[in-house]
Amino acid sequence: MTPLSVNVKGIFFLMQLVAQPMVEQSRGGKIVNMSSQVERRGEALVSHYCATKAPVISYTQSAALGLAKHGINVNSTHRA
Repeated sequence: MTPLSVNVKGIFFLMQLVAQPMVEQSRGGKIVNMSSQVERRGEALVSHYCATKAPVISYTQSAALGLAKHGINVNSTHRA
């Protein structure tokens, strides 16, 4: 598996899989995605990893805006 498959496609499909039943149940909830500090700044020798973590923040922010009307809070957290 490539970082692209795990970090970009993985977050995309997992968010859909998780959010759909939450919306259908109308009970709200929270979704937390794992991000990384490298998404905001590059690092030497791991450019491929940095480039695949940046979409996590963008997708998290977009999902938060779209799912807020359903009472679903979407955030991301990262390791230091």
